Amino acid sequence: MRRQSIIFISILMLLIAGVWFIYYSETTTIYTIATYWVISILFLVVIGNYVIYHWLNKIIPWENDTLRRILFQLLVSGIYTLICANLSYFLFKSNLTDVPPDSQQMTLLNVYAVFIILPVFSIFFGIYFLAKWKKATLEIEDAKKEAIRSELLALKNHLDPHFLFNNLNILSSLIDDENNSAQAFLEKFAEVYRYVLKNKDSEVIQLKSELDFLKSYIFLINTRFEHQLEFRLNIDEQALEKFVPTLSIQMLVENALKHNKFSRMGKLIICVESKNDLLIVSNNYSPKSDELLEGNSGSGLINIEKRYELLSSQKPLVKIENDQFIVELPLLINKIR
Repeated sequence: MRRQSIIFISILMLLIAGVWFIYYSETTTIYTIATYWVISILFLVVIGNYVIYHWLNKIIPWENDTLRRILFQLLVSGIYTLICANLSYFLFKSNLTDVPPDSQQMTLLNVYAVFIILPVFSIFFGIYFLAKWKKATLEIEDAKKEAIRSELLALKNHLDPHFLFNNLNILSSLIDDENNSAQAFLEKFAEVYRYVLKNKDSEVIQLKSELDFLKSYIFLINTRFEHQLEFRLNIDEQALEKFVPTLSIQMLVENALKHNKFSRMGKLIICVESKNDLLIVSNNYSPKSDELLEGNSGSGLINIEKRYELLSSQKPLVKIENDQFIVELPLLINKIR
């Protein structure tokens, strides 16, 4: 952006210097004036439409309403271009020539401008949509390849659910009735596995269901690490009705366990809270030495980011503040972009 600004200022200064030279020169021909006028209007049109394009990207993104964006872009850019053409022609003709512009010249100028604007913008929109189509095609191909890889991985890791649950029931019957902790662990394990099987093909899940699953998952994790972890939940009632990508919170918890060091003396504290339209998952940041060197943020985060790209125009935010590793997940109303 800084380089573009320098180029812009340099060209503008050259144009101003050229106009100043023409104004005070007594030997300037009409062709020189016309050349500078064409260069000036091209410069103003290109720079102005560049600013308009990025301004409209903020208020009317292409993805939200393509037709409205096209019409609005044509209207705003067309009006701006006509204003540049008329104003620059009037100033050049009035100040640098002996004959001021008349109404017939101004009318003819606007007719030529309209016939130039329409083809130029048609070419621009054509190039833009061709680039978008190409990008979408590549994303579809990548998604197909990813689906094939996922299917292959599922086949490799396949275990018949009925076989597993039957054996869990047998294991439960073998555990001593007085061993309450073992029975509780087995029940939570079955709940976790049942949830994963039930929702493995769902793109999004209601936050309420995801948190119910998370509680069972946290029970298993706490049993494994005993007194080394602390989980805190603070969720608004309204947020419970919204949606998140399936298993996304579990991935973030797993990511925190994988990439941080913790012990009984230095617990890993994981917080899950809602704020406005965000679900915030944070933990005290204490990366393992090899993780600190490699800067590895985990495949779970990459997976979540890619899923949000498919589900919504909103993006998750990952940051480190005050020794806290924080991930902000936008809460979705549904799975439609």
